[in-house]
Amino acid sequence: MMKTAITFIALFFTQVTWGCSFGPRFNSFLEDPSYRSDKKPSAPIFEVKGIKRGYDDGNGGSCSDAGMITLSPLEDPDKFGVTVAYTFKLVEGEFEDSLFPQEPVSSRIGTSFTFIWFDGSNEHQEPINFKIEIRGVSPSGVKSEPSYLQITHPGT
Repeated sequence: MMKTAITFIALFFTQVTWGCSFGPRFNSFLEDPSYRSDKKPSAPIFEVKGIKRGYDDGNGGSCSDAGMITLSPLEDPDKFGVTVAYTFKLVEGEFEDSLFPQEPVSSRIGTSFTFIWFDGSNEHQEPINFKIEIRGVSPSGVKSEPSYLQITHPGT
């Protein structure tokens, strides 16, 4: 009888909630000691594929308040046979400190990289305007010359 009462109370007085979480978006770079080349990768050329800003969809458990910036290389990273990972670094302007990983990373899905941050659920989002440095990294850890990408969004 007691188990039935507890089960009834638990089912009647609980509310269904859904949580928002993002799994790992990148693979960490592990230097390959067996790779015997010091060949420097070419400077990568990336483009902004998309920017999604956070908003309030009325569901506190959804991920609607997440902002996302998706970047893609314009050339096939395997074209030169030496780029296996990239570094992304904020070099001009201000933005979220934790947007870009500190270490070189490779994409888990295809060649695009999606960076996610808590953008908030406001109707009006501030403009975005910053520059990043991107470098290719070879299997032996040799970094390319930097390339730069300006990331802008007018806000909402």
